[in-house]
Amino acid sequence: MKKLSIIIPVYGVEKYIEECISSICCQMELDVEVIIVNDGTQDRSIEIAKNVISGLSDELQNCFIFLEQINQGQSVARNHGISKSTGEFIAFVDPDDFVYANYFQTLLKEISENPLVDVFHINAKKVDEDSREVNDSIKIAESNEFIQNDKSYLERLFKLDAWQPWLRIFNSKFKDELIFPSGILMEDKYLFASLYANKIKNIKAIDREMIGYRVHGSSSLNDPKNSNLLILSARKGIEKYSEYYGGELDYIYLSYLNLYVFLNSSQNFFVILKNFKKMKIYYHLVLNRDDLSLKKSLMHKYPTIYTLLLRTKKFFYWK
Repeated sequence: MKKLSIIIPVYGVEKYIEECISSICCQMELDVEVIIVNDGTQDRSIEIAKNVISGLSDELQNCFIFLEQINQGQSVARNHGISKSTGEFIAFVDPDDFVYANYFQTLLKEISENPLVDVFHINAKKVDEDSREVNDSIKIAESNEFIQNDKSYLERLFKLDAWQPWLRIFNSKFKDELIFPSGILMEDKYLFASLYANKIKNIKAIDREMIGYRVHGSSSLNDPKNSNLLILSARKGIEKYSEYYGGELDYIYLSYLNLYVFLNSSQNFFVILKNFKKMKIYYHLVLNRDDLSLKKSLMHKYPTIYTLLLRTKKFFYWK
């Protein structure tokens, strides 16, 4: 059994995948398996990855597993990789990102010393298209300490709103829970928020930037063609997290409600009316709260009017 499984879903990343796989190969360990899932890519991504790996010894090459599937999206590809993993812990790397030096050395040491931890948290450094570091990080590990996942920590984690899978290394005992939903965006938030609230008890933070996270304009969240899918994704989040209303997941529920309002502000008037008619019951859940600002209260009592007001810049910047 391997100590660590790395899941990499691959589709249309021939521009970046050489750097990703090279960053792994230069520090590859026999206690690691790297599962590369070809999500039906039509470019040379897999060919490039295999070419980089071919420079390793046969023993290390055998630590790489290639899986094939027709194009079904990143979530299904990750789930495919998870289902075939054998590691004690499961991590994720996106093929347009890369890992920094000592990624494996650090994680393998932590896993050996703390095999019962539910999840490790790490940090990431943002880089541009040319892999130059920008002055920004994604930080969920603020120390090198053990963290008890209590209500106070959950609130801090939820407010950070950093749900990227590659910031986390999960104990394989959660393998059956690590099922990313397909057909929606923000699938990591949809999955992880309830997992943290209901299953994860102890966390080990590793205060190091271990992932180079590439920021570029081709993100699915930035693509105008995905506006309807984003609205659907927010609606799915509202529906799921309404079950937890009144408990520790309040913050997630409210964040989905707020996002739904913001996303609808780009729609035409009749679409807005139709969308909020469907969601009226969910907004009414929070009408009696007394801990919301005037702006948030208006948003939840009169979401249709609020959405129309969002179109004016003056209102948009009203705090």
